[in-house]
Amino acid sequence: EEIYIYKEISQINKLQIIRRKRKLVFAEREILHEIVRRNENEQWSIGALLLLDEFEEAKQRFEALSEQEQEQFKAFPIGKFLIEEMI
Repeated sequence: EEIYIYKEISQINKLQIIRRKRKLVFAEREILHEIVRRNENEQWSIGALLLLDEFEEAKQRFEALSEQEQEQFKAFPIGKFLIEEMI
């Protein structure tokens, strides 16, 4: 299971780097959709939604997190996408 967790995080990180340079292609977007469908970790789902430009759903899910989880998420590099949309 630990290997699987690292796979999810590494996929989000890799696609985040790509997304900062260009739009994601269909296959890349499918990886993110699968992360959201599995919904094993709400923060991963929010990150995937942000990279998919699904800002409204990401914001709703973010607001449902505890205050501590919100602060933790905002500290991650992916949090930049959410903060930009909230401003």
